[in-house]
Amino acid sequence: MDRSPVVASNSGQPSRARRLARAFVILVPALLLAQLLWVAIDIMRLNAIDSEQLLRVFSDHVAQRDAEPLPSLGRTDMGSIESGATIWVLGASSIFFPRGETFVEQLAGRLRARNPSLQVTNLGISGIESRALVEQFEASLSQSPRGPELLIIYAGHNDYNVLYHASLARSFDLFEPLFHLLAPFTQPGLRHGMTVYLRTRVPPLLEWLQRGRLLDFSHLDLTVVNQRIEARFRRNLERIIDRCEALETEVLLVTPVGNLLARPYGSRAATTAPYMWGLALPDSAARIALLQSAQESEFVTYDIRAKAGIAEAMRSLAGSRVSVVDLDSWLVVRGLRLHVRLFADYFHFTKWGHARVTECLWEALAARPKLWSRLGLGPTATAESLR
Repeated sequence: MDRSPVVASNSGQPSRARRLARAFVILVPALLLAQLLWVAIDIMRLNAIDSEQLLRVFSDHVAQRDAEPLPSLGRTDMGSIESGATIWVLGASSIFFPRGETFVEQLAGRLRARNPSLQVTNLGISGIESRALVEQFEASLSQSPRGPELLIIYAGHNDYNVLYHASLARSFDLFEPLFHLLAPFTQPGLRHGMTVYLRTRVPPLLEWLQRGRLLDFSHLDLTVVNQRIEARFRRNLERIIDRCEALETEVLLVTPVGNLLARPYGSRAATTAPYMWGLALPDSAARIALLQSAQESEFVTYDIRAKAGIAEAMRSLAGSRVSVVDLDSWLVVRGLRLHVRLFADYFHFTKWGHARVTECLWEALAARPKLWSRLGLGPTATAESLR
């Protein structure tokens, strides 16, 4: 008798792996087709966007944002404020990336060579804009009520970048439905990475659609949006400066600069054209002028850079205890404004770039004898010692 084991036959019934594979083969093209259909429909919506609509979206967001209390900013990763700190530096990620190699640490090293007891505290927090700067300064004063002898502020990029992302980015986000479809099936960390990846793909896609004449952004004008950002920035700095006046703290406002060589995205006429022309010109001054014009008009770039209005807002605040360091002009005069080693991305400096900012601040301090003396830095630096 044949006693070999009986094996159940699965013939005619696909395995679980095969069923999943078939579902995947059907689902992925379906998702892509749905996304393409959405983009086709969304192109009509994008062409209908007008400047007034964007202004309303922006204004509603800012009103809601400023009405809500800020969460605790906490700086446990940065350490507590040192007792008797003399210099504080306020800003966002531009003042602590790359970590330990920014102009804050480099300047501190040079200053301590002249006054070893001098304390320099980096109060930078990634991603914050000017309203949060006020809160960070107040939180710092709660730990050290007498405040610093000198407050240095390097900020402005995030007042555009954060507010544009939080209010206007969705108006141009072609991948929003795809993100919502995939969100339930992904972990939070992966979701964030996916969101960033998709949103960095949007600007080139919008550029391509404009090039193919499927989109037209030439009618969009965000001048009023930018003016409101700059007015809000100025009001927030005024709050900090008022506190500094009461504390008899000197203030150095450093105008923010962005990487003019990084590709801006907006309207092809106002943004792409001057950028491409600027790259092609041999004359440095003409190149800078066109590249700055392109940067001024960008509005769908993933990292929006500070515009000229921020520097103007800073200059308008100059006073007896408030000095403005024009970093942009300093770099232009020395032929460094378009140096390829200056930036790591759209507005974060490289270590080499931070070294140039350190030189600028060192010269700015040396040009103010009373402040130099107040910081206990000895005889005023000579031209030779500045190098």
